[in-house]
Amino acid sequence: MLTENLNGSLKHFLTYWNDKRVLNLIPTRANIDPMDIRSFLSGICILDLEYAEGKFDRAKIRLAGTQFYEMVGYEITGRYLDEIMPSKIYEELKSQLCSSTESKEPCFRHFHWENGPLSQPEYQQILASLGE
Repeated sequence: MLTENLNGSLKHFLTYWNDKRVLNLIPTRANIDPMDIRSFLSGICILDLEYAEGKFDRAKIRLAGTQFYEMVGYEITGRYLDEIMPSKIYEELKSQLCSSTESKEPCFRHFHWENGPLSQPEYQQILASLGE
């Protein structure tokens, strides 16, 4: 089960996301109130997925919380994931983004990041899609 691997704040976010589902569909942006999740905002990254010829091509960072700035050491809003991530991490993430988006189910990521200024190279993430 997905929640077995999660820390407390990720469990809380996943519960919130699932509570916003209607008829088992993914929540839309309109269903999410930033005031409800203000304790998570520093760790949230919103991606715009771009498609070419009907297939997922790239992900552009629409908004990145301050935890991402601290992780990489510079502002990443407006950049593409493949520009800032090591290729191995990017390929894993791209595969999980495709899977999560197609299944309309969130997925868990645990990865090592050693390219930034933080001394904590291990991270956990939830990838959870939003509808239009």
